[in-house]
Amino acid sequence: ANSRRLWMPRRLYHRPRGGTGVFLPPKCRRNSRGRLFDSAVVVLALPCLALIPLSCSSRRPLFFSVSTAEKPRWPLVAPERGGARHSTVLVKRRMKRVRAVEQERGVSSATPLRGGVAPLPEEAPPDVYPGKDLLRLTEDEKRLFEEIKKACEYHGLKTTVRVAGGWVRDKVLGLESSDVDIAVDDMLGEQFAEKVNAYVASTGQKSAKVAVIKTNPEKSKHLATATFRLGGRSIDVAHLRSEAYTQDSRIPEVSVGTPWEDAYRRDLTINALFYNIINDTVEDFTRKGIRDLKKRVARTPLEPVETLVDDPLRILRTLRFASRFQLQLDEELDKAGSHADVKEGLEHKVSRERFGQEIDKALHSPGRSDGMLSGLVKMQLDTIVFDPPPTSSLRVPPSEGEEGGVPQTYFTTQEARSALSGALVERMGGVLEEGGTLRNVGTLDAGLLVLSAFVLPYHGWENKDAKKQKDARVVFSMLANGIKYPHREAEQIDAISQNCFAMREFVKILKNSGESPRSPKDEELVTPEQAREGARGELAKVQLEAGLMILKIKELWPASLLLARVAEEVFQERGVEEGVPRAEGLDSS
Repeated sequence: ANSRRLWMPRRLYHRPRGGTGVFLPPKCRRNSRGRLFDSAVVVLALPCLALIPLSCSSRRPLFFSVSTAEKPRWPLVAPERGGARHSTVLVKRRMKRVRAVEQERGVSSATPLRGGVAPLPEEAPPDVYPGKDLLRLTEDEKRLFEEIKKACEYHGLKTTVRVAGGWVRDKVLGLESSDVDIAVDDMLGEQFAEKVNAYVASTGQKSAKVAVIKTNPEKSKHLATATFRLGGRSIDVAHLRSEAYTQDSRIPEVSVGTPWEDAYRRDLTINALFYNIINDTVEDFTRKGIRDLKKRVARTPLEPVETLVDDPLRILRTLRFASRFQLQLDEELDKAGSHADVKEGLEHKVSRERFGQEIDKALHSPGRSDGMLSGLVKMQLDTIVFDPPPTSSLRVPPSEGEEGGVPQTYFTTQEARSALSGALVERMGGVLEEGGTLRNVGTLDAGLLVLSAFVLPYHGWENKDAKKQKDARVVFSMLANGIKYPHREAEQIDAISQNCFAMREFVKILKNSGESPRSPKDEELVTPEQAREGARGELAKVQLEAGLMILKIKELWPASLLLARVAEEVFQERGVEEGVPRAEGLDSS
């Protein structure tokens, strides 16, 4: 079974904790101590004895006994893909497309060369600031922290209780925050939560049940966290932690740590601040967090390349925070975002679902959410995140191309398409900005409009869907498959971009309807009556087409109209006519 890469039926194989694998039918698995064997299973097991001389010393077949010290090395592993489990047939089937995409992006399929946790600097005392000088606590927050201090006094605890992360950052910036994450230094989060609940019960108040959120690395939950309600709000409690990373995974090995280690494991210095509830002080162990917040600078606590290679998703989080709080990226961090090792790690370590989650958070957060997409383009990470097909496989549907409804091409290079995406996103963000944030247009979400502007240069292209073996629109594929965006939103964005150029033509006709056109025969001006009559006929035709289009996309037509306006402005500035760059504009090669 092992040599032919087949799996033994799970119901026929049972390995108890002792480490010896035996064949037991379902009935006997519950009575293994009685050694009850089904005759059919014995008959199946006897021919396997003949394979014992064939088993090599380095790896025995999976259906023989396996000691607890050994772990079988599964044959269905493709080491060249960073340890992900793939069938050999599937790997071969995808290699042609993978090579084409990686060659265009300038990355290889090899495992990143760098990895491991970045070394910590020599430990030093933190910068300490009085809480009253930096934080403005609400009455509810004062009562909450007072209850926690009384609980520590009630049980005689010497625990240092700190609020960590985003709450401290937001309060220093003068913003409100309901996300209170507490870190304790001498016990587990569940134990501390139970003690607080015991104190609340002793005062005659009703205490809530403590729930434990188990480790879930896929959702960045690397250590068990206790959550309970206190003072009308939800509180998360965990132990201070340290992290160590392996070369081929962004999931760290988490262990109990010190405040110093906990601060330096974080992605940015502005997120590494602590509020000491017991002493009413703000602690800055990196000695850069408060300064960076005042100067609006995004900086990593440790060396940027090592920090981003350990967990490449941090570059997306950095761009999201930078766009939300209007931060300027540190020079070294800005360079590290385009580093080859970071691109390799982003390609191999981060799942598509996590890409979509970070982008969705950015698009629905306060601030200029368009900054994250612009940052991806500047760092040349947009093709890795959205995974567009290689240029060689793109094509325009013949029927639409013949009708002229879709431009025959945009740009012949991926770099030019990315540049146009960045320009469209920045212009859309400028149109929607109101008071430092992006406003919705009626019932239309601002994030939906920004993402529509980003994917517009890919409109009109199709590509062969490898799974369904049929042509698929590139815009929908980039959203639904590239970042695993919900299909409903992906279809809406595809419809907005698909009808943008029809709206653009409608706007052109409206703008030109009042002008006096020249006669094609003698180049003389026609009479106003002739001009109005010709304009009415042409306008009536376009109005009919626009009405049918509005009937088709329904409430999305204002988004297509706004996108058409933005595209018209950007195309004129960038030398793009009907989707094809002019020689004096962007590179038209």
